[in-house]
Order: sequence, then structure tokens, then C-alpha cells
Amino acid sequence: MDRAIAGATYLIHVASPFYLDNETVEELTKPAVDGTLSALKAAKKHGVKRVVVTSSIAAIHTKLDPIPDPITEEHWSVVDKMTAVADGYPLSKTLAEKAAWDFKSSADFEMVMINPGFVVGPGLIGKGYTSGEVLDKFMHGRLGSEAGMIRSLVEVSAVA
Repeated sequence: MDRAIAGATYLIHVASPFYLDNETVEELTKPAVDGTLSALKAAKKHGVKRVVVTSSIAAIHTKLDPIPDPITEEHWSVVDKMTAVADGYPLSKTLAEKAAWDFKSSADFEMVMINPGFVVGPGLIGKGYTSGEVLDKFMHGRLGSEAGMIRSLVEVSAVA
């Protein structure tokens, strides 16, 4: 990570594991938190001025009942209620974002967090990525219990 960020002025952190066949929540939470903190530590070490982290709406409203209107930076998904394996992704995004904000308190760089809904649009790899598979299942009525994850859609270029 150090070599990738050395000399950079800005950091855009967009990667986080997302798949539906995880067997434990830790398969998603550990790399999400560790990866985010690794990037932020390198940014701090190398004097990056501004960091943009792509989180998710899943870090804001999962298991939050009722969902407030409007949702603000005061709102977080309810970690204690995310205990099922299916909660791995929203839990990973919540824990990674909380870790980022905690780390930010000791760093001088500016940090912006974006929290898009379910991102749709052309993929960089064609087929075989979870977002595309979920959308395909949704469009063909084969999503089942995961249909609740598609609450809001955002086009990928709007996130970029």
C-alpha cells in the first residue's frame, strides 16, 4: 500500500468485498476494515491532502427502524442487530466507515465519505461480479430474500 500511495496528493478508496455466498460475516468485515485502515494509514504517512471513501447506504439504514427522513451523518446502521451471515456486507460497510472516522481523528487529511445505494451500470469486467449478478436476478424475479438490498439505485457514473 505504501508504494501505491507514496507521492499521491489524493486517495480514492473504492474497493470492498461484496459477495453473497460468504459463510461468515468475518469474510467480509475483516478485509473491509483492514483494507480501509491500511489505505488511510498510508495516506497519513505520505501526507495525502484529501481522501474520498466509498461507503454505502448500507452503513446508514440497515436494521434502523424506523428509517428517519432525512437521514443525516448522525444515523448509523444498527451493528448489534446485524448478526446473520446475510448481514455481512452491510456490517462490513458500517464497521469500515466507523473505523475510518475513528482513524480520521488522528490524521490531518480531509476526508469525504460517499454512501451510494445499489450501484448499477456497465461493469469493468463484463460478467461475474456480484452487483451485476444481483441485478440480473432482481430483473428476472430470482432474487428471493436478498430483494430487500435493492432499495435505492444509483448509476455508476454518478458515483464516480
